[in-house]
Amino acid sequence: MKKLGEARLKNGETLEIGVVEAPDDEYRDVVLNLLSHKRDAWQWHIGQAFEGKTGNLRNLFYLGFINGEAVSNITIWQSGFTGDLGHVYTREEHRRKGICKATMQVQMDDFREQGGRYCVLGTGYDSHPYHIYKSFGFESLQPGSGAMYYQRDEEFWSDFLKTGDAVGRNIEWEDWSDVCTLMACPTADWYRGRRSRIFGPTCFEFSMLNDVESFHAGKNQLRVLEGPGGIVGYAALAPDPEWKGNTCLLDLTVHPAFAEFVPGLLEGFDWPDAKVTAWLQGSSPTVDAMKKAGFKEEGRLSKMFKQGDMLQDIAIVSR
Repeated sequence: MKKLGEARLKNGETLEIGVVEAPDDEYRDVVLNLLSHKRDAWQWHIGQAFEGKTGNLRNLFYLGFINGEAVSNITIWQSGFTGDLGHVYTREEHRRKGICKATMQVQMDDFREQGGRYCVLGTGYDSHPYHIYKSFGFESLQPGSGAMYYQRDEEFWSDFLKTGDAVGRNIEWEDWSDVCTLMACPTADWYRGRRSRIFGPTCFEFSMLNDVESFHAGKNQLRVLEGPGGIVGYAALAPDPEWKGNTCLLDLTVHPAFAEFVPGLLEGFDWPDAKVTAWLQGSSPTVDAMKKAGFKEEGRLSKMFKQGDMLQDIAIVSR
């Protein structure tokens, strides 16, 4: 563990703060015990991190200690300039002492020092944690939403969406924070996935976890489109439970500026011997790009949702 600092709490106790980067055998059980309340999928993810099975994704656990006991945690999954923040937790008997704010101050300072420029998280809108995050520069991705973002500089999106060729490939663990950033992007298509029912910028963290866990269990296929500055496309192919697995659903979000590279994103899929459908925002250039990749448009559902004041169609394409 790397010690990062300490803070005097409201009751006079001293909180020592450090960061553990998994894998770390010495602190593995400390973290697992502190976060034992997390649901099964997260336990799997944390276990993968401490077993050294998450590639180049940085799994950073910012821990707070009182008299040698671990009492708080904030986790950042970081790759390059982007991060995803979660597992914010303080043991119940130590709450209301200012531990969360003290830990987060150190964590955010370290995130910036490590080159972090953009970070997303999910919480309850207008909750106590929401206002803590807001005090550190996080804002709602949409009005009234608990999905939040932190953006360090105005140039971030121009760098992340830097123009140039984009290459499709199978997903890697280190794509985690970039995919979450793509799903939070304000200029991507508003309709971002039928299975996860995403409309507009959001925190994709838990949907991403479910996708990646299924991927490692061999239940789906995941591919990304990598541009010069970051991940600009994400596609998941799996049996469609709505039709009892007789057909497959392709969910994909590709930033409109990179729609021409959709064929390269799709060409690496092992296509099943079954019908594959995809539901897309009708106004998106991705629709025409899908046709160039061998899909055909079966029809449209008109005026299905609003983006601002404008009603949008859904285009259904298949192969």
